[in-house]
Amino acid sequence: MSDISDLSEKMESVRSEWVQMKDKLTDHSRKLKDATTHAEKFNGELDTMKMWLMLNEEKLAEVGPLILDKDEIVKQLKYVQVWFAFNTILTMA
Repeated sequence: MSDISDLSEKMESVRSEWVQMKDKLTDHSRKLKDATTHAEKFNGELDTMKMWLMLNEEKLAEVGPLILDKDEIVKQLKYVQVWFAFNTILTMA
């Protein structure tokens, strides 16, 4: 009888460990899926930001160096204000 009892206890132990392992794997799979979703979203946002940065760097280069002439400063200021307003509208969309 003791052999059957020992075997039954071992089977229950193995079943219990199997259930725990299955639960851990299910949890790990869920976390991995969540991490993948976040990584994909991050990459999309990063691509958008890279494009935004590149576009703004190009626009900044168009402004050129600051010249200490009142008319040129006013012209550059207006250009930057328009560009800033445009960017604000884009980021709100």
